[in-house]
Amino acid sequence: MRFSNHLNGSSDPVAMRALGTERSRVPGKWATNPRTWLVVLLALLAVYRFSLIDRGHFAWGDENRYLSAGRLVDALSAGDYRGAVGHLFGAGPGAPAARPAFIFISVPADLFQRAVGTLRGIGPESPAYYDAASALTVIVTLGVTWVVYVIGCVWTKCRWYGLLAAVIYSLLCNANVWIRHLVPYNVSMLFGLWALWSLSAMAVRGVGVGERVG
Repeated sequence: MRFSNHLNGSSDPVAMRALGTERSRVPGKWATNPRTWLVVLLALLAVYRFSLIDRGHFAWGDENRYLSAGRLVDALSAGDYRGAVGHLFGAGPGAPAARPAFIFISVPADLFQRAVGTLRGIGPESPAYYDAASALTVIVTLGVTWVVYVIGCVWTKCRWYGLLAAVIYSLLCNANVWIRHLVPYNVSMLFGLWALWSLSAMAVRGVGVGERVG
């Protein structure tokens, strides 16, 4: 499709989108597209972070609460609803201090871990059993990086600034330190940033909730 020269100065959004589509087909344009570099960033992060998932489990005291999520699932499976509530709120001798949101958010990771463990034929007695939960955390961290990119795009209306925000966030210690550990902090951050994105989209003129900048 060809466009006349007057479209270059047109303010018509449909025409400008079409013109942008045509330009994006020019050879070499992918190299100057920030979304291309976002994909490269996510791929590099995935390679690095997946290489860390087989070490560091239970190095922090908070990770003991992750085991309570498994006990909660076991209690529910056995029909022991009172026991499940006890595990959720840290009741009983020797139980970690109550932090129910921590345990509740950890349940999906425990279920995923059980499914992968069944396929691999390993159980909780094997250190490799917990690698699946760490792998799921890596996927969540990639989602966090993408949301940071989108928030940067919404706030600045520039994809390059969004990419810069994603790169800076990815280099932070806190963006990488919890990957190996069985804690749901990255899941919480994902939900928090998703909410911030939604609120930002409502606040920025011309961007509505549900619109995809990235």
